[in-house]
Amino acid sequence: MKASNLKIHSSIISAVFIAMVFMFIASVSQATTLTFENITNNSSVQLSEQLTTDVNSVGITGVEFTFYNNVGIASSITDVYFDLGTNTGLFSDFSISDQSAGVSFDLTPQPENLPSGETISFYSDFGGDSTVPTSDNGVNAAGEYITFLGTLGSGFSYENALAAILDGSFRTGVHIQAIEGGGAEDSDSYVNVVPVPAAAWLFGTALLGFFATGRRKES
Repeated sequence: MKASNLKIHSSIISAVFIAMVFMFIASVSQATTLTFENITNNSSVQLSEQLTTDVNSVGITGVEFTFYNNVGIASSITDVYFDLGTNTGLFSDFSISDQSAGVSFDLTPQPENLPSGETISFYSDFGGDSTVPTSDNGVNAAGEYITFLGTLGSGFSYENALAAILDGSFRTGVHIQAIEGGGAEDSDSYVNVVPVPAAAWLFGTALLGFFATGRRKES
């Protein structure tokens, strides 16, 4: 490859890197969507594709977690769990800030652990569950949701919460009941998947594209 071409490629890669850094910084203050994976596999039915949580900053002291069940397969989110992991003091408290019609949750002052959570070292620090009858008052239809507001501890920010989510040290879990077609075991536990930062993924894709272009020109 000629020196002039190498300089051009280096300049382009540097420009893309700087742009990706700014994109990542901007994305920190925007919503992050979490997806889930099954940790129990009691039921013969998998629901990962219809479970999501939106994470949003609220002012400078709060983070909202809104749980959805985009029902294709009938089921109900009946319990929500938060595991601070090693992030002691990240949140000082949780409250229920919003819930849609048909959903009725209460906070659990001393939450029991996510069912089978100990198998992945998940231990609940905060949580909430639907009121009796649990499956009817859970998140069991598209458009329904339950929103928890986490109050950040002293000295912590939304960026700290997002970083803990991205490195997997802070996790959320849900217990699902009344799974249609699940057989005798109609309940399962799910934990959020550690998301890949969008900026990092885009940057990696851009680099591959530039290297591929450079190889074609060189050949």
